[in-house]
Amino acid sequence: MANTGLFGQTMNFDTFVSTFLGKATDYDRAYGVQCVDLILLYIEKCITGKSAGFKGNAKEWWTNRNTSNWLKSNFDFITPTYKKDNEVQKGDIGVKTSGGGGNGHIFIIAGGNSNGRFTYYDQNGTGKHDKMSIRMGIPYNKNTINGILRPKNQSKLGNSIPNIKSNKNGSSTSNGSITGGGTAASSGTKNNQSSTTKDTSAEEIKYLKKILKNKTKVSTAVKNVTITDTNKQNRTYVQTVWRHFTTTQGSYIDRYVPVKEGAKITWERKGTPGQFNFEIVYDDNHKYNIQEGDCIIVSLCKSDGTDPKTMFVGYVFTKKISKDRIYSYVAYDQLRYLKNKDFLIYKKKTASQVIKTVAKRMNLKYGSIADTKYKMSAIEEGSECFDIIQDALDNTMLEKSQIYVLYDNCGKLTLKNISNMKRNSCVVDVETAQDYSLETSIDSNTYNRVKIVYEKTNKDDKKTTYHTIVCQSSKSINQWGVLQLYEKVDNIKVAKLKAEAYMKMYNAKTKSLTVKDVIGDRQVRAGSMVPVIMNLPNCKISSYLLVEKVTHKFENGKHTMDLILSGGGFNGK
Repeated sequence: MANTGLFGQTMNFDTFVSTFLGKATDYDRAYGVQCVDLILLYIEKCITGKSAGFKGNAKEWWTNRNTSNWLKSNFDFITPTYKKDNEVQKGDIGVKTSGGGGNGHIFIIAGGNSNGRFTYYDQNGTGKHDKMSIRMGIPYNKNTINGILRPKNQSKLGNSIPNIKSNKNGSSTSNGSITGGGTAASSGTKNNQSSTTKDTSAEEIKYLKKILKNKTKVSTAVKNVTITDTNKQNRTYVQTVWRHFTTTQGSYIDRYVPVKEGAKITWERKGTPGQFNFEIVYDDNHKYNIQEGDCIIVSLCKSDGTDPKTMFVGYVFTKKISKDRIYSYVAYDQLRYLKNKDFLIYKKKTASQVIKTVAKRMNLKYGSIADTKYKMSAIEEGSECFDIIQDALDNTMLEKSQIYVLYDNCGKLTLKNISNMKRNSCVVDVETAQDYSLETSIDSNTYNRVKIVYEKTNKDDKKTTYHTIVCQSSKSINQWGVLQLYEKVDNIKVAKLKAEAYMKMYNAKTKSLTVKDVIGDRQVRAGSMVPVIMNLPNCKISSYLLVEKVTHKFENGKHTMDLILSGGGFNGK
């Protein structure tokens, strides 16, 4: 995300972490997800506000520090001594010059080193194109870090409240206390250190209180609704039209394309365009000379070609031909153009109005756009249009507790409240799904102890005092062990609220249900709510679940779906 205006006009360090942790970034679109991609993203979002002026592999960010004017202009260089605590600090960039196939490794420091250990964030940490992860308790020595790049611009590396989007269930027990007017959980002093952090705004406190007040909403039970005629496997065929401009006729013409079996349409709920993957056999007469930018219209019809129902409208972005003379194509819907970056300033506008503004700028068509009502102001600088819109929708969700889904409905951008996206024509159960998997985990984004440190520096004697607030759940600690989240803040008023809010959101297992080869329904898309009735080992589900991702598959007249589902009542252990 970029400058949302929610808690300031820049993306601070904590917002960056909460936004991108667990996500994979291929910033330069080269060699897949690499550690350097995360650094390039970090520099743009938190340090310079624009693309980095240096290119090189991980170790070259350190070995070329004296020959790059851009590096010298934006960073101070520190050679580690490994002899003292806090030699690195939050927001530093660490470089390891060995390993990585000779390319080294580069990462973002999460906080100061202590007792010979430190913590950092990285990508591709195992060489398997890993998503952004946190590496905790790493030995602080020459085998793990050889150089430190400290950003000269520290203004965005303060400790503001993260723009957290998850909302997990789970009770918490607070065992901490606030110092400075209360009883100190722990404290200490350090001489000759000045503070560069800013005061926490009133909006942050308001945000935390809202999190603590929000009650978990239980999704509608399936037994309380009427399921329509459902799950009939009729023969369904893909009808693909290629719309292109001909110079001979001076107009656009439509031509049916004989698509091979196995075509797929994929939709995801956030930040990803709809995608149609298809293949055709090479034509010696070049009858189907499909080019990048050509329009593709996908309909489902009966075996005789009658009763077509449009399902997807997109544009070809990628094509390739294989040795066996098969052309493969990837077409995206209009959402692909929301990956464009732009600059936008708006005042007292709704998310609906923001969407229309962006659509007009990018020459995109839009249809039904729900009125989101809540008005806000923001400055978005160099942000993807996806992020500009999602920021506005996230702010609306925070203030109004309403979730909206943006999608391309056959060539027109559409915004709907999620409550209007229930599909009763598709029931998911153990019989209609050929395969399923339910994953629960405490491996990421789960914490049962939150430690918040409040730091205050006396302006007169320059002494820094630390106060610690601990909020934890003894019950889950006994069950899972200690899973600790640590953070440093600059406002005593927000410390306890933040600890309790984090416990509310993170003291729970993450859950994900994947079902495969469900009988197809062309109107099921990412953002739809589908009824799920499944009695699984140690888990009973009987509610509407949110479709996070759907892949529609077409093979020999058979239409099936693979679904990734979330939310609802996963009752059980």
